[in-house]
Amino acid sequence: MNGHVVRRESKNKARWQAMVYVDKAHGGPRWKSAGTFTLKREAEAALTKTLDAYLAGTYREASTLTVDVMVDNWLTQHVAQLRLLSIRNYTQICEHFILPAFGGRIAEDVTPTEVAAWLAWMLREGRRDGLGGMAPKYVRQVRFVLRAAYAWNVKLGEIARNPVDAAPGPPVPRREFDPPTVKRMQAAMAALKGTRYHVPMALAAATGMRRGEVLGLSWRHVDMASAVVHVRRQLIDMPEGVALATLKTEAALRDLHLPPFLVATLKAEMERQQANAQIAGQAWSADAFVCPNYDGGPIPPDGFSRGFTGVLKRRGLPLFHFHDLRHALATEMLESGERADVVSRLLGHASVGITLGVYAHVRPGVTEEAAARYGQRFEPPEPSADVPAGEPDERASRDSRMQPASKSAPVLDLGEARRQRRPA
Repeated sequence: MNGHVVRRESKNKARWQAMVYVDKAHGGPRWKSAGTFTLKREAEAALTKTLDAYLAGTYREASTLTVDVMVDNWLTQHVAQLRLLSIRNYTQICEHFILPAFGGRIAEDVTPTEVAAWLAWMLREGRRDGLGGMAPKYVRQVRFVLRAAYAWNVKLGEIARNPVDAAPGPPVPRREFDPPTVKRMQAAMAALKGTRYHVPMALAAATGMRRGEVLGLSWRHVDMASAVVHVRRQLIDMPEGVALATLKTEAALRDLHLPPFLVATLKAEMERQQANAQIAGQAWSADAFVCPNYDGGPIPPDGFSRGFTGVLKRRGLPLFHFHDLRHALATEMLESGERADVVSRLLGHASVGITLGVYAHVRPGVTEEAAARYGQRFEPPEPSADVPAGEPDERASRDSRMQPASKSAPVLDLGEARRQRRPA
C-alpha cells in the first residue's frame, strides 16, 4: 500500500485529501480517499496513520456513514431509552443545529478544526432568530450531543474516531444570581392573588419545587393532614403537546413539609376547585391538577413562564424569573446557616456537590469568618478569673518550675547525673 496527499479546489477554497492505493487483499486494486481536511498537515497525519495501520495489519476501510445516519442511530438506539425531556431536548438540538451543519457529510471526514470553527460560529451568530450568538452553556450542550452521537457509533464500530474530542467547548462564566428577597416574594404573592399564578408561586417560594414539578402536581400527592407534598412527577412541553414525565433523578423523588401559610393557601384553592366542579355539574377528582389552566387542564410550562414574567410587568412588580424562586429558597436557607446537605435534599439535587457548586457565591464572607475563628486559637489565653490582676498565678509558677528554663538546662543536668553515677 502507498499513498499521497492531493490538493483539491472547491468554491475557491483549498482542501487536502489523503489518497491511498488499496491492493487486492483489501478490496482493491483502486485509489481510495483516507479523508479530506482543511490543513495539509492534517491530511499528511491521516495518510501516515493509514499506512501505519496497513503495516500493522489493522487497516480497515474508511466508513461511508453520514452524519445524519450516525445521529439517527444514536437517537433511535440510545436516546429513545431515556426520559421524555431528554428525548425532546436532544432531538431538537440535532434538528436545529447538528444536521444543518453536517447532515450530508461523511462522519469520518469531519475534522476537529471544522467542529471548533462551528462552535465558534455559534457563539458569534448562531441564534436561530439571527439576533447574535448563543449562550456558552447552550453551545456546550450542543457539543455534548454531537460528541455523544459520535461516541455511540464509535462504540458500535461504525466509525473509527470522534473528532469532537479534540474540539473543546467554550468556558461557561459563573452566573450571577440576584434572587428575590422574602419581602419581594410576599409582595408579588399578594399582588397575584386571584390569578392562576398565585398558588404556583406560593408552592415554589415555600418548597423550592421546580416549575415542572409544581405544574405537574395533583391533589392526591398533597397530604393536608400531615402538611406534606409528595413530589413524584413533572409536566414537560413536547412537540405534540404537554406530557407528564418521571423526575430527573432518584433524589428528585422527595417529600416536602409545608409551612402553615401554604397549607391555608392550598386548602382555599381546593375548596375553590371543588365549588367550581359542582357548579359545572362535574365530580371533583383527586387526580386534578393543583395548578390548573383556565379549563382545568395542565398549563404548558413554557407558556406559563412567559405569562408569569408578563403579569409581574403589567402589575408594576420587580421582575424575576419563576425559577428564581427556587434560587431564593436555597440562598435564604444557606445564608441563615442551614446545612448544605439539608438544602440539597429539599431541592432534590443528586448530590450535595451540585448544591455547593451552584450556590458557592451565597456567602462571600464565609471564608473570612472561618479564618477568623481559626485565628482565635492562636490568641494568648486570658488570665484566670480567680487570680487578682498583678499577682502571679501560682499554678503557672508551679508549671514553670517543672519545666527547664532553656533547652541547654536538661543537657547539663543529665551530664552532671552521669558524672555522679560514675565510680571513683
